[in-house]
Amino acid sequence: AASDVYKRQIINDAIEKILSDRDRKILYGVVEGRSYSSLAKEVGLSDKTVKRQYERIIERIKKFIISSEFC
Repeated sequence: AASDVYKRQIINDAIEKILSDRDRKILYGVVEGRSYSSLAKEVGLSDKTVKRQYERIIERIKKFIISSEFC
């Protein structure tokens, strides 16, 4: 449906506008099923930091979506 395409575009816009390259790498890595440990080595952070950063990424995307009148 057209609304699904619109929603996907808003999410893609959020990812591009508000996330750094490292944030996108973490987000896509988690979505692909990679472990925090694996991602931590790749981006040079600890496992806990990657997990916390992923949680922050999700919150930032949620806030962007809400402010875009997504719902």
